[in-house]
Parts: sequence; C-alpha cells; structure tokens
Amino acid sequence: MLDIRVASEQQRPIPERTLHLYLHDLSEFTGEEAGPKVRFDYDLLIRYKREDGRYPRLFFSGEIPCEFALIRSMSSDDQAKHVYQMAEFFVMRAYRRTGIGERAACLLFDAFPGELCVAQEKENTGATTFWRRVIEYYTGGRFEEGRSGPPEGPTQIFRSPSV
Repeated sequence: MLDIRVASEQQRPIPERTLHLYLHDLSEFTGEEAGPKVRFDYDLLIRYKREDGRYPRLFFSGEIPCEFALIRSMSSDDQAKHVYQMAEFFVMRAYRRTGIGERAACLLFDAFPGELCVAQEKENTGATTFWRRVIEYYTGGRFEEGRSGPPEGPTQIFRSPSV
C-alpha cells in the first residue's frame, strides 16, 4: 500500500533528512560537495513550508517513509490553466525498482491536474529513462520533450488526463 501525505508537524524532519540523501545521490551529476558539516543543504525547503504554491509530499509504504516530492505551481493567480513543476522527486534506494516510484509519480500527476513539467539533469540518464517511461505510460504517449535550464537536461511536458 502506498500512501501520499502532506508532512505533519511531527514528520517535518523527514523531508530534511531525505533531502540530504537525495542531494548526496544527485551530487554525482551536479558536482555539488557537502558543506563543512558534511551535509548537503536545500535552501529552498523553508519556502515549501511557508509559501503558497509549493507542495511538499511524503510517500509511505505502511508507516515507513520511502520517498518525497516537491512540487511547485508555475501559474499566477490570474492564469486560467494550472502549470506545475516537479521540482524534486526522490525514492530511497531500498525502494527503487520495486514499482513504488512509478505508482507515486502517477498519484502525484492525478493530484495536480493541469500542465506538468518534469526536468532532469543532463547527465542523469537513469532519471530520464524513468520519467520517459512513466510519463509515456501515464499519458499514452501524449507528451512533449524539450530542453530547459536549470537543470540543463531533458524536460517532459504534458497535461494530466484527469483535466
């Protein structure tokens, strides 16, 4: 069973800890180094806790957190259509290649109807393969792909079929 949740007050440390793991994994492609405290920090996380239009989500397998996603709205209040960007998406190593990432992505797509953008680091070919496969399945092949920056890699753009 996979459950998507907004982090409760007691669960607030989970995204911070998992972001450190995520940024460590991503450093293979970004070249980022850990800070003096041997930590990778995500300065924008505080904005996800306070600002409208930013949506942190945790995924649980039972009561065990297994991944997180940060989604942000790219729409202004006066726009008729909703545009969302998958800012970050992380599956803990123990849960990779189990189907949880695919199920979580589809749950997120359903939860944020409108136009969705998912970008990858150019060097992270595994992520690009994952997203192309999941989005192909979810949309029935109805998506566009281009380049964006940052990150300087492929970006898939599509509309949620639920709209």
